[in-house]
Amino acid sequence: MKKKIAYLVHNKSNGGIPLELGFELKNAHVIDLIICSELSAKYRFYYNMVFRKKYDVVHVHHSEQLIVFSLLRFFSKFTLIFTLHNDFNRQPLKTRIIYFFSSLMADLIVCNSKSTRSTLPKYFKTKSITVYNGVNEERLNRFDMEAYNMLNASKNYVLFANRLVRQKNMIKSLRGVLRGISPFENWIVVVAGDGSMRFSIEDEFSDEIRLGKLVLLGDVEREKVYGLMKKASIYVLLSNWEGFGNSIVEASKFIRNIIHSDLLVFEELFGGHYETVDQTNVEEITRCVVKMIESYEDNSNERTIVDFVRKFSISNAMKNHIDVYEQY
Repeated sequence: MKKKIAYLVHNKSNGGIPLELGFELKNAHVIDLIICSELSAKYRFYYNMVFRKKYDVVHVHHSEQLIVFSLLRFFSKFTLIFTLHNDFNRQPLKTRIIYFFSSLMADLIVCNSKSTRSTLPKYFKTKSITVYNGVNEERLNRFDMEAYNMLNASKNYVLFANRLVRQKNMIKSLRGVLRGISPFENWIVVVAGDGSMRFSIEDEFSDEIRLGKLVLLGDVEREKVYGLMKKASIYVLLSNWEGFGNSIVEASKFIRNIIHSDLLVFEELFGGHYETVDQTNVEEITRCVVKMIESYEDNSNERTIVDFVRKFSISNAMKNHIDVYEQY
């Protein structure tokens, strides 16, 4: 008999990679996609889980639901799987406690990289595996031409496409990059994304914004981000930590020149193909940007585009998740 699998994400607005993978698995008739914020009767859903044995496997992507299903394991027998999307030790204390308890109750912990898996407490590594995230190439190919045409063809652009939160290290990143582009008249920094750091960024870089050297677009639909990537000359992600780094995989489809922070996960995924800098060192970021722009402008940059989308495709992620569900 075919297993019944519930695949839970928190909501559509910040579902990201798990949500997109969930839609693909749902369309392939592998799982039931449960968007928890849209459940009209959560307690009925929990009742069906416990007393009607509705699902054989529950795969959870959010800590709020994870604690619920960890407790339900005391009352019902089902296979519990959850995915750890980021460094265990970087989680808020409350979330770490949930993950620790849930790790005791879970049958399997899926980690989105070997680097993420290495941060698990050693007691739980034996019940964990690595399954890489997947990027949807078909969606990348539907990049938004309006966003592409929005950027002036006579200018060159350094692009950031990430949330404006502490993890992404935006203040130091922008200090270094803006100093790097300052001698070059035709270069502009564009930031696609929003978050709690936006007001700090607007305050510190008000002159650059006024002069048009820094453009903050706020939240941008993903297809529009891909249009911006298609136009950009350099892509930058200088996070303090990452579980995977989806945006670099996406950017690799379009952009030859990418700068990322000195993190083990990026070495694991991209094998030193891109420029690596110490994300805490503003001067080093500046030097890297200047060097990259100079080589870009005199056409001495021989770096080829390596499309990591094929390696980390959503079809590969689907296959690997189906293999996991068949084993459990």
